[in-house]
This record gives sequence, structure tokens and C-alpha cells, in this order.
Amino acid sequence: MKKAIPLLFFGLLAGNVPAQEAAAPEEEVASEPPAEMVPTDWATRLRESRLGGLALELPGDPPLFALFEEERGSKDQGAIVLVHDNGRHPAWPAVIEPLRAGLPEHGWATLSIHVPAITEPPESGEMVELLDTTRTQLQAAIRFLTGRGYRNVVVAGHGMGAAMVTDFAAAAQDAEIVGVVLIGLRNFGATDEPRLDTPALLRNIRVSLLDLYGSKDHPDVVRAARSRVSAVQAGPLSTGQYARGGVTHFDIEPGEAVFRQIRFEGADHDFTGLAPELLKTVRGWLERHAAGMRITTNTAKPRGK
Repeated sequence: MKKAIPLLFFGLLAGNVPAQEAAAPEEEVASEPPAEMVPTDWATRLRESRLGGLALELPGDPPLFALFEEERGSKDQGAIVLVHDNGRHPAWPAVIEPLRAGLPEHGWATLSIHVPAITEPPESGEMVELLDTTRTQLQAAIRFLTGRGYRNVVVAGHGMGAAMVTDFAAAAQDAEIVGVVLIGLRNFGATDEPRLDTPALLRNIRVSLLDLYGSKDHPDVVRAARSRVSAVQAGPLSTGQYARGGVTHFDIEPGEAVFRQIRFEGADHDFTGLAPELLKTVRGWLERHAAGMRITTNTAKPRGK
């Protein structure tokens, strides 16, 4: 049974990201808090926070803490699970918060989950243990969304969170998710552990996939970009490259699933100053490749009706 947690004030590092209207009627819009507030225990902070959306504690060992924001407007497109980078939180202002707060305006419910931090650089054994934990957490997140009637669910991650999403999606059952969004996918370099070979794992993902990174991202992310394309391309796939509007694209279409890699020229790991462009890109891809229906009673409700 999911448990709603009252939202008080949340130590949100808040550049230009506006606070959103709360889901519960009695909640008020939070003001922008100090940027230096970065607590380590976000499970506790979520209990004491006040932020747009509903803070939840989902069953698990340990319980999963998350921020849920329902879609707004008449077009129910689906739902997306967001996974933050290492050492951050579910409303981190870079990358996560613009998507968490912005996508509901375009028909996408968001569930931003809190995942454990790990010491950098991570040991192989510790990382695998973390991946086991986050697989369980992502399954719980998807159960929550399907229980609320969302028929099509996308998973998205940033940095280390993208590595967690990749590990999950590579082993996911076909019906679990309909799309994957990776932003600044972490690359762990040469390793004997297959679950840490993030570029190679991409060839096992069978749903539409969006791979975003900046030209000024961490060197390991930029260096592995071509390897990620090659991994998806393994097999009888065709690929094309073209440039438009300061970004470079690779497109691969294996059957019904679609792969797109987009390089944003000048963007760093956090897409600093590019939050609107990031939101627009993700939203456009979702609407084209992942939008679907939400089950409202015993029948499905078509998108936009």
C-alpha cells in the first residue's frame, strides 16, 4: 500500500527552475530555497519537504521514496520514471527537475525516484549490488504507475542514473516499458563485469531508445558515444548521421523500435543553461515514439481524448 507523505519545505537547489503547483489541494507552491542545501539523507528530507507534486513511500526493503506529478491537460500521453545522478536527489535542478516539473504540462506524468549514492570511483562489486537495488526500485516504480492506470511507461536516467536505467532496461520484459531515455550515460571503461559495460548493454534493449549527451560532457561519456551507436547497430541495422540546430544525430530503426543519439554542441553534463532545449527534445521524442494510452476504467483512453 503506497503511503503519501506530507510535503513541507524542500532544500531544492533551484537555478531557473520554477516550483510547480502541488498535486494535493491543500499544498502551497514552494519558493526557491538556498542553493547550498544539499542534505545526504533525502529519504528523511522527502518526509520534511514541500515541493510541487506528491511525495510517496513505496513498498520495498528499504522503502522507495519518490516524487509523483500527475499529467495536466486533456492529453494523457503516459508516464516516465526519472533516475537522478549519483549523490543527487529526485528534484535536482540540473536535468531532473526541468523534466519532472515540465513534462506533466505536456501530458506526461512523472515519478522521480530516490536512489542510493555510491562512493566514487565505484568498486565493481559495490556497483553490481547497487544495480540490484535499483532494479528492484524501478520495478516498484513501474508497479505504482501501472496500478494508477498508465499503460505505457518510459524510464529515464542521468549520469549514473542512466547506467542504472540501462541495466534495468537491458533485462526488462517486453511489456514493462515502452521507451528509454539516457542523458549523459555513464561509462565505466574496461571491466570484466558485463553489467558495467553500458555501451554493450544497449544492444539488449528492445524498445525505443533516446541517447542524449553534450559535447562538453564528462570525457568518458563523449568518448563512448560511437561505441553506443555501434552497440545498437550490432546486427542488420542502418544508421545515418546529420547535423541540425547545433546538434548531431545518429538514427537507427530496428523494426518498430527507434534509436536516436543526439549530441548537443556546447552542452556540459548538466545541460547548464539548456534546460528548455532539453525538455523540448525529450518531450518531442516521447510524443513521437512513446506516447500512448492511459487505462481509466476497463477500457483504454486514447491519447488526446
